[in-house]
Amino acid sequence: MFKRIFRIALAGLALGFLAGCGGGSGGSMLDTGSASAKITMAVAASSTGASTSHITYGDPVTVQAVVTDKTGKAVPGVIVAFSIDDTTAATLSQSKVLTDSSGLATIRVSANKVSTDTAIKVTASATVDSVSSTGSTSSASATGTVNLSVGQTTNGTNQGVPALLQYVSSSPTRMVIKGASAGSGTLSETSVVSFKVLDSFGSIVPGASVVFDLTSRNGGIQTNGSDNAVTVTSDSGGIAKVTIQSGTLPESFLVYGTLPASASPTTKYYSNDQLAISSSFPDQSHFSLGWQSGSSCASTSSLTYPCSLTVNVGDFLGHPAPDGTVVTFVTSQKGLVVGTTDSGGSATGYCTTTAGQCTVKVWGDDGYVGTDATGAKVRVANNEVVAFAKGLNAPASTPITVNTYSATVITKTTTVIAAPDSDDYVREVIRW
Repeated sequence: MFKRIFRIALAGLALGFLAGCGGGSGGSMLDTGSASAKITMAVAASSTGASTSHITYGDPVTVQAVVTDKTGKAVPGVIVAFSIDDTTAATLSQSKVLTDSSGLATIRVSANKVSTDTAIKVTASATVDSVSSTGSTSSASATGTVNLSVGQTTNGTNQGVPALLQYVSSSPTRMVIKGASAGSGTLSETSVVSFKVLDSFGSIVPGASVVFDLTSRNGGIQTNGSDNAVTVTSDSGGIAKVTIQSGTLPESFLVYGTLPASASPTTKYYSNDQLAISSSFPDQSHFSLGWQSGSSCASTSSLTYPCSLTVNVGDFLGHPAPDGTVVTFVTSQKGLVVGTTDSGGSATGYCTTTAGQCTVKVWGDDGYVGTDATGAKVRVANNEVVAFAKGLNAPASTPITVNTYSATVITKTTTVIAAPDSDDYVREVIRW
């Protein structure tokens, strides 16, 4: 529900994204003027999906930010950094999120204390790069803030009596459909979700009954092997765990628990993390870039722009990644632009896969041409495009970077996604 509310609240922000020259952690867009950017934020209660400016212990809120360019178009593929001004009062589920195809970045904010009377400020910031029609580059930083009051809950008054469920963790948060993990040491068809049972004084409550259920069971998703809600007893540390088994269809959902012995037995306490099931994830060994057949960019002696560049995205078995997988492209070479047109007719710096592939176009100046030992004309490798997507088995502790060349000499290396965040992204580079 909250997802729909957010999209209604942020309606009117159309897709629009272009990758261009320049680096940094921002996304890119192509226009004929200087860069400009804006972040719009919205908040909803996780338990009801209703818009709110208040957060209580045991009932986190969802904070969503949308990044737009100076024309009001949403910008995908931008890293949004989230922060709060009082980490003793609340906790963020993530500090950095990449905007999706609608320019949206989403986190959860949870209160840290059972009883507190304060206020916090949640800040989201991002950088958007721009390339003009003349090849000049510029960038713009955008910041959005939202204020939340943090207050106490009133779900019980007796010490040792279950009053609240505090979300602990989901491991992992991403799964694959039933049968898709065969032969993989990294993919999982199950997730263990943990909550902590507390009384109204914030003390743990062992031996309490917790009823777990899901917001969706599409495709036959199960809890502890059951198609229905299950009851679990908290352990000596007050922890209640439930195992989620994936079904046969891709799906995103939340886990929630209720406390039948509390003063509010029907109150639902939701997981901070959204669990996702996909057919499988892009794998580094099955992520590649190549020029389309007949493209002049593959020639050593001639070059006519634009050239068509295709990315191939598969899972660890070599099967096509799920349709709609977003692949972002960046370059920092002067005079070079990479992008395509989305379904709405807007230019973008990313593409979304169909049957494991998607294609963008590269255009720009002629680059450098040299001669070989026989005097024949040859092309010097001085251009570079980097593609990346969320995936598995990426190079550990290796940032995603893009190089700028002068002839064959690298004059600048720009970090696009720093380690360890880069560990979550498969990547490939093509040079010509």
